[in-house]
Amino acid sequence: MDEINSGTTIPVKVIPGAKRNEVSWVEDQLVVRTTAPAVDNKANEAVVKLVRAFLGVRVEVIRGAKSRVKVIRVV
Repeated sequence: MDEINSGTTIPVKVIPGAKRNEVSWVEDQLVVRTTAPAVDNKANEAVVKLVRAFLGVRVEVIRGAKSRVKVIRVV
């Protein structure tokens, strides 16, 4: 990814219930492994926190709230 500005959208693949939390770039998409389960929005909340820590910017899920493939936007 070249530059991360407000409004930038980033595709994210989420792997809930993983053994450890981990964020990595794979080509042009983020892969987020989270220990949080995919119930009661816990995995989405964990994804937002992990990506925020990894990129150092605030983000929000704008598509795919109930999917393992999401799109987040930098706010």
